[in-house]
Amino acid sequence: MTFSGNLISRHDNDLVLSYVHAYIHAYIHTHIRTYIHTYICTYIHACMRTCMHTYIHTCMHTYIHTCIHTYIHTSDILCIQEPYTIQNKVVGIPNKFRTYTLAGTRSRTAIVVTNKHIDVLLLKQHSDTDAIVTEITVYGVKLIMASMYFDIGRPIEEDLSKIEAVLQHANGVGVLLAIDSNARSASWHDSTTNARGKTLDEYLMSKQLYI
Repeated sequence: MTFSGNLISRHDNDLVLSYVHAYIHAYIHTHIRTYIHTYICTYIHACMRTCMHTYIHTCMHTYIHTCIHTYIHTSDILCIQEPYTIQNKVVGIPNKFRTYTLAGTRSRTAIVVTNKHIDVLLLKQHSDTDAIVTEITVYGVKLIMASMYFDIGRPIEEDLSKIEAVLQHANGVGVLLAIDSNARSASWHDSTTNARGKTLDEYLMSKQLYI
């Protein structure tokens, strides 16, 4: 009997099968190891990111709480802009202190009084969501104090008209304004002066108000 072509012996066949088996084993081992490594790395990265986010959030919360606690217990009066609110009520302030806002609104300003010897009268006619104006009396000395927020989307001239109304009401009595003006000016040590800052700066100078 005659055969044409190349003949593969049983030994050669076993050798080829061994090579194929080794190749398949190496291929599967490599890919499974890569998959497992990728999965583990992804899992660890996700866990670390979650842990880091939680850690940063916790640290920030602790820092803010510590700052508020420190300020509240070392100050007689606090003027706050953009306080944290829940259902239109400022939260985070101990109930033993007096917090002044405009009831029924989501106030972006508040005044907190911690000293029981200070008398406070809320001037509702000059107060709104973005301005809390009070008359402060301590040991016979009277002062008008306002906590104000100037919305950057609102012409600053509208807010300056509120200051004008407060100054007219004061009629010579001392006035203290705590303002988040959303304005930039070198007069309060900013690196630049924008249009809002220039307008506010000129108004303060015209009224001889000190920064």
